[in-house]
Amino acid sequence: MNKKIQKKYIIVKGRYVNVFAIISSVPVIIFWRGVWGFLDIFLFPQNKLYSVISSITIGFVLMFFLDLWFNHLGESLRLASANLFSVEREIVKKKQKGERLKILPMI
Repeated sequence: MNKKIQKKYIIVKGRYVNVFAIISSVPVIIFWRGVWGFLDIFLFPQNKLYSVISSITIGFVLMFFLDLWFNHLGESLRLASANLFSVEREIVKKKQKGERLKILPMI
């Protein structure tokens, strides 16, 4: 994207944050309305109680596994960033001491 257009977009978006929030929330609401309609038709259509209970159960199970996955992902990213910063600190220390850096080939 052109830098001038990108800068103008950021300025407009900053001025009309609430308008962008309303505009972007409409497709989300329409999507979930479609999901609920789909579940009403295909997930125990003859019994509303079973449909609601199974929807809640499936939702909680999915949220549980997503939470586990995001916690694992967050921990992995934290460890990776810690390793990256420790390598960066070593490079800075060696540069300050005037030592020459060894560049290893990528595998």
